[in-house]
Amino acid sequence: MRESEFEVLQECVRKPAHWEMLTLLHELQYGDDNTTEIAVLQCSCMATRGDGDTLRRIGVLPLVIGLLKDGTGNQKLWAAEVLVTLASHSDDNCVAITRAGAISPLVALLRSGTDMHKQEVAYALGNLAANNEGNRGKIAREGAIPPMVAFVKDGTDVQTQWAVYALRFLSLSNEENRVLIAQEGAAPSLNLAHNVSNREIITQNGAIAPLIELLRSGTAMLKQRAAFALGNLACDSDSVSDFDDAIVPLVELVRARSDTQKEHAAYTLGNLASNNDDRRDEIGRRGAIPPSHRTTYFSHGGRDR
Repeated sequence: MRESEFEVLQECVRKPAHWEMLTLLHELQYGDDNTTEIAVLQCSCMATRGDGDTLRRIGVLPLVIGLLKDGTGNQKLWAAEVLVTLASHSDDNCVAITRAGAISPLVALLRSGTDMHKQEVAYALGNLAANNEGNRGKIAREGAIPPMVAFVKDGTDVQTQWAVYALRFLSLSNEENRVLIAQEGAAPSLNLAHNVSNREIITQNGAIAPLIELLRSGTAMLKQRAAFALGNLACDSDSVSDFDDAIVPLVELVRARSDTQKEHAAYTLGNLASNNDDRRDEIGRRGAIPPSHRTTYFSHGGRDR
């Protein structure tokens, strides 16, 4: 189903009456497993429709968070989905979710849940961290960073995507979190590499090779993010031979259809060439930039003007 079709159907769903909301609360609290699962699924649908503030005001959050702790596998999955949506729509919801005690069970599910649980939880934690400095500290203190890093290194594509999303926010304006992320070896996939000490830690931890592998075999989104991360790391790359293997896949990305992939790959190639004549010649031989544009292109770090 196309997104436009989904939005049309979404608008066809009427706003629930007050008595229906009370019934929903009762089913969440007292229903059997099947009834409770349907109720939390309804909460997810209502949150997606835009009724998140109503759900928060009638007291759904403690019940949904309780399902994260003690629900069935499906109940936990839908509960995490409810929090993903609520946290993405409202800063007030993020504050309420945290106050209701969601972070600890979310992190527990991040460690021990199914693959689907883990990717939803990573997404939820990313939303909770996006615009709230206090939440970033709480999420880190609960121990979310090590399992997030594990997803970046060896998770499914979706787990990697949402773990990188969450870790980017966890690193913002919080030096303690940045240090934790770097120590865990996650920083290669983040925009943390503008910091010189982080670049050194990232390179010393062997991050370049797996990032180059993502350029070759990752999804379109992972290729895009890997190219940008390598571009940040390449600022100090003149004497690091590991980057040489990145040239061919980066040139291929420059020729890709995606404008963002092209921009990130060009940015990285520009940085790789800026301090290394041999690399500049190799990039030129690979045909990434027409000969008449190379001097201008490389002098601007991959931006042809």
